[in-house]
Amino acid sequence: MKQKTTIAIRGIGGQGKSETIKLLRDILKMQFSNHIENLILDDGDVKSILEINNIKIGIESQGDPKSRQGQSIIDFINDNCDIIICACRTSGETEINVLNTNNNGYRIIWATNYRSKQISNTQLNHISANHLFEIVRDILNGIL
Repeated sequence: MKQKTTIAIRGIGGQGKSETIKLLRDILKMQFSNHIENLILDDGDVKSILEINNIKIGIESQGDPKSRQGQSIIDFINDNCDIIICACRTSGETEINVLNTNNNGYRIIWATNYRSKQISNTQLNHISANHLFEIVRDILNGIL
């Protein structure tokens, strides 16, 4: 792994960011059966730390203003997570929380999930999660 990384799935509310993150978590767990998971909270959203080949991945699906997203990011940094995956709005406090990871040595990848008014969001979120998995896999393999 080259550098600690934050992957922020960014967008306005109600666009499927949280669902995409939860799907990505499921894909990671399926693809890396040797993972260890510390499930911190599953209340419809998820806060979790996956450990894959001694690399810690902090995952937070909440990304609304006034949500636990900011505290989760702090927790992941304090827990020495190598990768942080979180939801984020396009501006405001959740974006600032993500930007602050840069101060702790994390590079930031801004991403978004695919959206359409004519195609099922669930189908598109599955595709988005698979594409994000490719990014995470490349980070784990030291390619990115």
